[in-house]
Amino acid sequence: MRLQEKMRELIERYYQDCTKHDSILSRDLQNLQHDFAEEFKRHAPQEILNADFSTYTAYTHGLASGGIRTKLEDPLERHKTREWLSKSFFEWFPKYRFLESYRLDEYQSLDQELSLINDWRARLIELIDLKSIEESSALKEVIEVLKDMLNEKIPIHQGCHLLSAMYHNGNELIWYDFAEYAGKLNDIPLPDQYTLWNEDALKLKLKELDEHRIIVLKMAQELFSEVSGNMSK
Repeated sequence: MRLQEKMRELIERYYQDCTKHDSILSRDLQNLQHDFAEEFKRHAPQEILNADFSTYTAYTHGLASGGIRTKLEDPLERHKTREWLSKSFFEWFPKYRFLESYRLDEYQSLDQELSLINDWRARLIELIDLKSIEESSALKEVIEVLKDMLNEKIPIHQGCHLLSAMYHNGNELIWYDFAEYAGKLNDIPLPDQYTLWNEDALKLKLKELDEHRIIVLKMAQELFSEVSGNMSK
């Protein structure tokens, strides 16, 4: 939930900030290149600052306006995106590093845009880190339940109920099959309910449970192998 709240805050903040965006940014960049014409000739001849700055800012604008959603779902994409977001404009385009030694705050529109970009970069990195933490926590939770099932610390239907709850709460690591079996085995009592049942009726229910034991444990083993592989990546 915290991730979704942070996502909403970021996108709302982005559109609020965009309403303040100064249209003279392009003119500021042109003035900057003109004011430092000699340095540009020496360090970045034939380069167009405006075009490179637009490339840099467009990347962050695209993510902050909602594009980060698709990046969050894939661990590799998250890693790549975080790497790019961690870089300043001068790290993206080292050819302009000669400007770092100068104060550029007199170019107000440029200064404002850089401040906004830096704020969005920090917020986007925070989202990526939150997603990674959430996935790690969800992964550990799944593995713990699967281990308990495979080591028979809990019966298979209890494990299916726990995995089903995680599945319906949005844990994408879990297969729908476990939710399906949780439904099939829903009328079989859990261990803390055994004493409430008639002995003969309980035996019948546990026999029914045992009929599903091999296939459910096989699924649990396969999922355990899959998610354990994810953990080692």
